[in-house]
Amino acid sequence: MRNYEEGMTLIETVAALGLLSLCCIVLLPMYIQVTDEQKTMIQERRAVYLLEKEALLLQHHSSGVETGQLEEGTYTWAKSQNGNGTDVCLNWEGDNNRFYEKCLFVLPE
Repeated sequence: MRNYEEGMTLIETVAALGLLSLCCIVLLPMYIQVTDEQKTMIQERRAVYLLEKEALLLQHHSSGVETGQLEEGTYTWAKSQNGNGTDVCLNWEGDNNRFYEKCLFVLPE
């Protein structure tokens, strides 16, 4: 008579859980970093949109925002005259804790 046992042994279970936890230890920080970078890219797209909007206002109406912060408190404006045009810059700290700056040079119409 043969004795066949069904199921997993304790050593197999511990090994499987060890591999699963190792995968989680490696992949979880990578996932968090990727999501932070994704949020930062969204902030950068928003910054470019705001800069283009401000550039159009400056070009057509010769007015716009002076140095200051936006309502959200995330972006900081800086505007300076440079030759016959205007430099409009946005500074912010991304979700990945790095500082960014985007600038546009606007010529009057």
